[in-house]
Amino acid sequence: MAFAICCAIAPTAELKDRILELCDDYGGNTGTMLVFIDDLSRVNDEDDGLGYNKDSTSAPFAGKTPYECWIMLQKILEENEGEGSNFVDTIFAILDERSLEDGTLLLVEEPVEEDDGEAHSVRAVFEMSETQMSLWHGGKNTVYEANERIKNTKDGILRPGMDIGDC
Repeated sequence: MAFAICCAIAPTAELKDRILELCDDYGGNTGTMLVFIDDLSRVNDEDDGLGYNKDSTSAPFAGKTPYECWIMLQKILEENEGEGSNFVDTIFAILDERSLEDGTLLLVEEPVEEDDGEAHSVRAVFEMSETQMSLWHGGKNTVYEANERIKNTKDGILRPGMDIGDC
């Protein structure tokens, strides 16, 4: 099982490795469960590994809403059924232009069409993105709880210490 990072920009290998390293360090150096979706023709049958990434040449999720990204992920899973694509289909992250500015990913949980998935998403710093998605997947908390935690912040970003318990 892995969590997809939908690439709305074409990230460099350096940026991918930085995200993986930060998530690994925050999660206790046990490896990561992240896969960068930057090529719609690639079968994503294993997690991306630190030091094994290449520069992306495309950004297939550019200009897409969280809901549209979810629809694209569903299509990838459907087209690669039986070929080994192995990522969670209800929880994912989006790497976009803002990610380059503030070191965040947009985390999404079960988006709905009515609001393009906006109410089902929250910004989180790179290092805690994987842990937060794991907590959601394990039923430990939800995107709604994460949004409650960021209400009183200046920048609306989920940061370390805000992922578990009261803040």
